[in-house]
Amino acid sequence: KVPDIPFEGPVPSNDPNVRLRGSTMTPKELAIFETLFRSRQKQPAESKKHKEARSRTTNLAKKVPNFPAPLRALADEAKVSHSTASAEAEGDSSGISSSLQTSEAAEKLLGERKARMDKAPTDGALWQIMTEEVFNPIKGLNLDDPSASSSMQPYDVEALTRSLPSILLHFMSLMQNVLPGSSYGLALLPTLKKLGPSAFALGATTDLYNEHMHILYRQYSDLDSIAATLAEMDKEVYEFNTGTQSLLWSIFQRERAATSGRMGPGMQALWSTDRKTRALEKLRRLDRTVQEQVRAAAVRKAREKEFREEADGEDESAVETY
Repeated sequence: KVPDIPFEGPVPSNDPNVRLRGSTMTPKELAIFETLFRSRQKQPAESKKHKEARSRTTNLAKKVPNFPAPLRALADEAKVSHSTASAEAEGDSSGISSSLQTSEAAEKLLGERKARMDKAPTDGALWQIMTEEVFNPIKGLNLDDPSASSSMQPYDVEALTRSLPSILLHFMSLMQNVLPGSSYGLALLPTLKKLGPSAFALGATTDLYNEHMHILYRQYSDLDSIAATLAEMDKEVYEFNTGTQSLLWSIFQRERAATSGRMGPGMQALWSTDRKTRALEKLRRLDRTVQEQVRAAAVRKAREKEFREEADGEDESAVETY
């Protein structure tokens, strides 16, 4: 696979058919994504209040994990469009822009959902909260039917979809740290898939897949399912990250300890079975792809940092010259 290289390539086309070439996204997913990220009005001149709100927006964005490559490219385009609109905007500076209002609403919704989830006394009660306050509202949006209407206000729709990845990750965190024996953790991804491809594209992330695999490993030591999940991620273009890398290293480290006899004859026999051996071979093959993508991401991040530093330096020089 050729890693994404930022700041290279032609200017993105406005033609949806052109933009979908080489992408795993469907036209419906593209339309839904662009609707969610499109700014409905120009940004007013930034005041102190706007700067504070923008800071909150940035902090919330940092909490949201990586989208798969096709969605991430569109997200980057949306960020550029919003930045350009902000730089060119003129007029009334009173009030908060619709984009910042949406971000504040998303932050508020995320906080409310997490507080409710934290108070759930049992895994069944937690799943009920997820069903009533997350899954059902998402299902009601009919994201895969552009002609369908929703009873929710546009700001509420965007707040829910923006906060969805973080809500799902918080659920998985509770499954592992508070309710480690629950089987509901492994039900999250299948349930999200049942909500449709657009809902899955908005909610599923590399980190969510990683959490799913952690449960498979810690609770069941199911290496075959982990290998199948990694293969699915690779097929659906969910980029592996350092979390994926760490999980595989943990598995290989445990394998070495078990097969060497350091964990006792029982574990040595278990990890030497044909089934475990075949699964480990699959994981090693997939690990090569994981390592390649992690290295490529590190190079990409270094290039982006260098580009930003150069741009900041040019801005400072221009100010001094002026």
